[in-house]
Formats: sequence, structure tokens, C-alpha cells
Amino acid sequence: MATTDPIYATKDAIAQRSIANSNDTGGWTGTDRHLAIGTKWDGDKRFRSFMYFPISFADMREISAATIYIRSDDVNPVGENRHCDNTLSSATDIYIVRMLKDFGEGFDLAEGVFAGSQTWNWSNRANAYSALSYDEAILHLGVGAISGEDWFSFDATSPILRLAPTAIGGGGQPNYGFVLVNAYEGATNAGRGVQFFSRNKGAGFTPYLVITYTPNTAPNAPIPTNLLGYHSSWQSPWTRSFASSIEYIYFTTGISTLPFEYGMVYQR
Repeated sequence: MATTDPIYATKDAIAQRSIANSNDTGGWTGTDRHLAIGTKWDGDKRFRSFMYFPISFADMREISAATIYIRSDDVNPVGENRHCDNTLSSATDIYIVRMLKDFGEGFDLAEGVFAGSQTWNWSNRANAYSALSYDEAILHLGVGAISGEDWFSFDATSPILRLAPTAIGGGGQPNYGFVLVNAYEGATNAGRGVQFFSRNKGAGFTPYLVITYTPNTAPNAPIPTNLLGYHSSWQSPWTRSFASSIEYIYFTTGISTLPFEYGMVYQR
């Protein structure tokens, strides 16, 4: 087994929309320091957040596990923009779900500012994800305020497998990133809204992914010391020759030349 180095999010964003106004197309920001999920602290808006991890499956033969890590903000954060207050007056579930459309961070905005004029918004991205019952990762948060800047983890094996090539047992789906959805987004659920840090907070706060896998290449085998020669560096009196598609090793005894088929072990 092997594990990847942390695969850090290279883009993330928040979409917001009015709860009372169903015609609101919503605002978007990709430069806020936070990832808000659920109902705003005053019950006025709802948030969904987005993350993208650049994943390479080139060295993998089989995936056994995948975990996404995100770092929380403090309860009623001081010195930070307050989208959600992290009080968790009631338990909630946070879903990380595979996106079906690409997204971008958009133009630079001040902290806490959302723009409806961005290319991406609530209307065209907040619902662009696979069905929640299909391949989501779920973080269960119990009652009680999130106190301190702690790391939380999602078992993301299922959605990551959906992105992996079919040759290694995956679903072969395109990687557009993930959306984070709070199971409780209504106006009366302000106590269930949570916010984490985005990559814009800086080093030590960026969301990241780690994949555990079986490599598709065997480890380097030790070279025997009791051979006169070997495949990568033939030594006298070994020579090598090709006959059709079969490789032979020839050992010259001084009297005659004896062929041996490659793959056998020859000792002194």
C-alpha cells in the first residue's frame, strides 16, 4: 500500500442565495477566506461551497481509501467574516458530493462580498452535482459548538472511486470538483450552519485530499550477488543474443557456447 502526498485544493468558492426570495440567482465568491455551508447566522441566506483537487491516478492500480480534510473556523469567529456561527444547536450532516460541471473562482472580491455578475452562481452551479444518495461523503456533526480551529475529515472513497479510471475499478467520470451541502438549509436552521477555512486563508488552512492505493509498479527487487551477469549489466563471460522473439543468454565455457533461455537463474 502507498499513500499520496497531500493533494491540496487549487480552487474553491462559495455560492449564496436568499432564503425568502426564490427568484434570487445568488452571489458567488472565490476569494473569501471561508467555505460556508448551510444557513447564515441570521437565517437570511443559505450557502454551499465548492472545492477542486487536481488528482492523478497514473501510479495507481487499485484505490482502497480516500479522505478529504478541511479545517474549521471557531464558534462566533473573532477577526473573521461571520457567515455561519458554528454553534451547532442541533446535529447536522455535511455532504461532499461530486460536481457535474466545472467552476472557477471568479474575479477578486473583498472579504465577505458576493457578486451576482460572476460567471458562476447559485442558479447554475449549486445544484450541479450527482444525486445525494449516489456517491456522497458525509460528515456527521453532533450538537455542540465547534470550538477552535480543528481539522475534520470526510471518508471520500466512494466519490473518488467514481473519478478513477475504469481500468483500476473506477467509474471514469470527469473531475469537476465537489460541492459541500448542509442537510439542513432552511430559515429556521441558522444554528446548524457551519464554516470552514478556504485555501485563501493561507498555508496550514487549505483543504486537502489523501488517497491510499496499491501502486501499479512492483518495488525494485534486490540484485543477486551470486550471478556472473544479469539483465541490466551483462558481464564476461556472459553475452546476450536474440533469436526471433526469444532472448537467450550465452555462457562461453572455452570449449563450446551453451544457450540458456532468459528468466532462469544461473549461479557460479
